[in-house]
Amino acid sequence: MKPVFDEDGHATEAGIIRAYYFDPITGEYTGWSDEFINVGVSMPGSSTDIDPGEESTGFAMVFTGKQWQKRENHRGEIAYSTSDRKSSVVDYIGPVREGFTLIAPSTHFDKWVDGKWVTDTAEQNESIVVSNTQQKAALILEASSYIAPLVDARDGGYIDDADIPVLSVWQKYRYALTKVDPSQPEWPERPAS
Repeated sequence: MKPVFDEDGHATEAGIIRAYYFDPITGEYTGWSDEFINVGVSMPGSSTDIDPGEESTGFAMVFTGKQWQKRENHRGEIAYSTSDRKSSVVDYIGPVREGFTLIAPSTHFDKWVDGKWVTDTAEQNESIVVSNTQQKAALILEASSYIAPLVDARDGGYIDDADIPVLSVWQKYRYALTKVDPSQPEWPERPAS
C-alpha cells in the first residue's frame, strides 16, 4: 500500500513508496530505493516520488524541485579553450561553457574561427624559421668547437698531417651552414667526428 500525504507532505497513512534521490546541491539523480513511510513522516531528504525516466548516455537527470530535466553531461571529457587551446576536464553538468569546445585543436598554431579550428600557417611558418635558425646556430657552434683546436694546432705548427684534411672538411661544413636559408633549409651533411 502506498502512503497518503497531507498538504504539508506528512504521511496520514503509512505505506511503501519508491523514493528517487538527487544530489542536494546539483539536483542530479543518484538512485532510488523503496522506503516504508510511517504516519507523520515525510519523504526522505533530497528525494521525490516523481520518476526521472530512463537515463540516456551523454545526459544527466536533474531535479528542479518540481520536475526532472534532462541536461547535457560532458563530465570527464576534455574541453579546449577557444582563446588559448588549453585543455581542461569538464567537471560540471550542462553544456560546455562559453569559450570552450570539445573539438581538439590539431596543432599548436590553431585559432578558433567561426566554430572550428583553423591553422595559422603564417605563425606556424614563423615558428619553423625560428627553430631552423636555432638549429643552424647550434650546428655552427658545434662545427666551430671541432675547428678551433685544429686551427690552434695548425697555427702553432704542430698539427698532425692526418688532421689537415679533417680541418678542411669541418671548415667547408661550417661555411655551408652559413649559407643555409632557415625558411627553406637544405642541411649539408655533417662530417664524421
